[in-house]
Amino acid sequence: ESKDDLFSAVISNACDPDDEAERAQMEALLEKPLRDVLLWAGMTAQSRLMDPDTIALMRTVIAGTSRFPGLAEMAHTSLVGNLEGMVAFMLGLKQETLGISAERRSELAVQFIDRLLGTHMLGVLMGLPGPSTQQQQERAEIAADALIAALGQPLSAER
Repeated sequence: ESKDDLFSAVISNACDPDDEAERAQMEALLEKPLRDVLLWAGMTAQSRLMDPDTIALMRTVIAGTSRFPGLAEMAHTSLVGNLEGMVAFMLGLKQETLGISAERRSELAVQFIDRLLGTHMLGVLMGLPGPSTQQQQERAEIAADALIAALGQPLSAER
């Protein structure tokens, strides 16, 4: 009915992919150690955010925020909040994190996604090449290890 509705539909579609293969892969991964699950989540999050369509959408959002004041918040909640929710959901299913409150799992998920974004994301938005797969893997490992350390669990048990 309006441009706000159009933006909402486009952002929702881009941020919440209905990918059965990805969902099946996530379910299979939940049987693996927490670090493996977090590495997959880290690589998936970076892949989604570095996707050319997502970058184009983010650029459109940046350009449109002066005319559509709620657009930035809606896009951030959909893009980043969706990824944080995915990580918090997975933490809720792992044995290592069952005793942790939902609020703490959400905090850990926010910190995890925050570690993945870094300055690479700003560079990509400005048209610079994104990080290599190796750099993305390293960033995912750092984020996973930091989350596990925050749980007070030894890293060596996960490797």
